[in-house]
Amino acid sequence: MEIHYPPIPEYREQGELQTHEYQVVFWNHQIAPPGYAQQQMGWSELTWDIHDAEDVFEVFAWAESYLRGFAAEYPGVRHTYCVYAKVPGQDWLLHIGGANPSANPHRETFQRMHPFDQVRELPKPPD
Repeated sequence: MEIHYPPIPEYREQGELQTHEYQVVFWNHQIAPPGYAQQQMGWSELTWDIHDAEDVFEVFAWAESYLRGFAAEYPGVRHTYCVYAKVPGQDWLLHIGGANPSANPHRETFQRMHPFDQVRELPKPPD
């Protein structure tokens, strides 16, 4: 991650949208039946639309809480989720966190399966 000051004054002229609408997709790696390797198994998904969220932090907090229950219901397999922001007035989702395990590996996607599984020291902003 790199941190830079934005260009001045152009950044002040950029448009801004807010959304309170999100979509969260939970994934669990299907359990292999006897005689099959876990690597041969696919991922199943459960998708939820989130309406009237206060902000993305509320969505991530809810997703973390839900994931704990989801994982308890399906123990012994990998679990993760993706969070998408719905773009106001458009039929678009903006992928803002989590890797999609069913995506083509050659497609651009986030690589970290779980947004909070690798806490590392963040860089400092410039002086």
